Amino acid sequence: MTWLRSKVVKTRKKHLCHGCQRTFPKGSKLHSCTNADCSYIWTIYLCPACDEIIPILISLYGNDDEIDEGYVINYMNDENFKGTPEKYLESLKREIKHDAHELSQDGR
Repeated sequence: MTWLRSKVVKTRKKHLCHGCQRTFPKGSKLHSCTNADCSYIWTIYLCPACDEIIPILISLYGNDDEIDEGYVINYMNDENFKGTPEKYLESLKREIKHDAHELSQDGR
């Protein structure tokens, strides 16, 4: 897969977030990623929370081969997380901070 373009845009129509499958209205700021593979070109949109969550999930669990539709919501469901992607992001950040703190304590 080749990344052709990746930038934050103000949408001209409603779009579905590729990560959480929520619909965002016209005028939303979303990350637009245009890709090419096997002579197909497509664009996905990510909301700000999913745009931050996906790299965290990849760093924690690997699996960056393919970011399927619903990638974030599927991880949330697998972990029985009840809440929004924004709350999930806060939870992931707390977990990472906690783990980093424990590692620093072990290194004393």
